[in-house]
Amino acid sequence: MTIQIKPAKTMKEKLIAAEMTTYAFAPSPVMISEDRKKFLETTEDEIFLIWKGNEVVTTGTIVPLDQNVRGKVIPMGGVAGVATNPEHRNKGYVTALMEHLLSKMLKNSQYVSALYPFRESFYRKFGYVNLPQIQEVEVNPRNIKTKDIQLPKGIIYSRDRLVDVLEQYYDYKSNLVETLYGAAKFNRSRYDHYTFKDYWALSIRDEYNKTIAWVNYKMTGFEGEMKVRELTFLNEVGRYAILKWMEAHKDQVLSIKFQTSRKEQVESWLPDLKAQSKTRDWVPSPMARIIDVRGLNGIEATNGSVILEIEDEWIENNNSTWKFEGKDGRLSVTPSNEKGQKLNIRALTEIIYSRYNFERFRLMGWSKLDEKTEMTISNMFTPIDVDINESF
Repeated sequence: MTIQIKPAKTMKEKLIAAEMTTYAFAPSPVMISEDRKKFLETTEDEIFLIWKGNEVVTTGTIVPLDQNVRGKVIPMGGVAGVATNPEHRNKGYVTALMEHLLSKMLKNSQYVSALYPFRESFYRKFGYVNLPQIQEVEVNPRNIKTKDIQLPKGIIYSRDRLVDVLEQYYDYKSNLVETLYGAAKFNRSRYDHYTFKDYWALSIRDEYNKTIAWVNYKMTGFEGEMKVRELTFLNEVGRYAILKWMEAHKDQVLSIKFQTSRKEQVESWLPDLKAQSKTRDWVPSPMARIIDVRGLNGIEATNGSVILEIEDEWIENNNSTWKFEGKDGRLSVTPSNEKGQKLNIRALTEIIYSRYNFERFRLMGWSKLDEKTEMTISNMFTPIDVDINESF
C-alpha cells in the first residue's frame, strides 16, 4: 500500500500528531492540555502526517525560526516532533518524511536547518552534523564576590513575570540574534505559548536604556535553588551585571543552576567561584544542516576564493559546482563552470557552524581538498562556537 504525506490541517489531525509525539517523547498516557490545544489552533509550525490508507503512521514538524549564521540572520527550519507509532517503526516512514521535510524547507527558502535528535547517527545520514552540547552550571551565590567589579553608572534592573513582558522579551531576542553567532528566535506568536511564561524575567538595561542581559528563572523557596531557564547577555557588562544580581541572593538560596554555551569558561568569570559544570545530558546535542548553499550569500567571510563541487545525497539543488568568494567582509556564492574540488555538505556545514578539522573531514570521506584550498577556507572562515539557545 502506498503512503501519502500531507499537512495536518484540521484540529483533529493536529491532535493526532500531538498524541504521537507525546507517546514517543513524554510520560504517557496523558491528556493533551488546553494550552497545547490553543497553541495548535494558531501555530505557524508546519505539521505533516504520513497516511497509510486511513491510518496515520508517522508525523513530523517544521518550526520556523531565524538564526544568526556568521553575522547574517537568515530563515531556519527547525525539525521537531518526528515520531512513528511503534507498530509501524523500522519500515522507512521517517526516511520518507525527512526527504519530504528537506524538500519543503528548500521550497520555503529556509536556508539552514537544526534539530535535537533522538539518535545522532540516524540524522547524520540526512546531512546533519553535531553542534556543541550546552553545559549545566551550578554555583553557590556566597562564592560570587563582585565588589571589585565596577559597572558603568546607570545600570537598571527590572524584574517582572515573563508573561507580562513578552514584547520586551521578543525585542531582546531579536537583538540577541543580531549579535550572537548561532542564536535563533521563533516567530513572535510562538512566545505567547511558552510553557515557562510563569517564570520570573530579569532584564538589565545599560545607561543608554538598551537591554543587555536577560534571565528567566524560578525559585524553589528559602534556602532552596534558583533554577534558571535562560541566561543570556550581549556584552561583558551584561555578564557581570547578572553576577552582581545573583550575589544579592546569597542569603536567600543555596544554589543557582543555569545553562550556558561550552565556550563560556565559567570558572574564569570570577576568582573563588567554584562553579560546578557538566555537559547537559537530558536532551541530545543539537545538529545543523545547510539546506541551500545559495542562502549563505552575505554571511561574514574574509577575502579569498575557492571553487567547490558540493556533494549532497538528499538535496539535488546543492549538487553542483560553486564559487565561494569573500570580499569586503561578506561571502558571495555563485554557480561556476570551473572544475571544483569535492566537499560534502556535512563538511561545508561544519565549516560554517563550528571548529572544523580538515583531517577529520578526510577520515570521514567528506573532503578531497588540496592543501592550498584548505588554507584559503581556513582564512575565509575562522573556526567558531555557536549556541542555538532555543529548544524545539
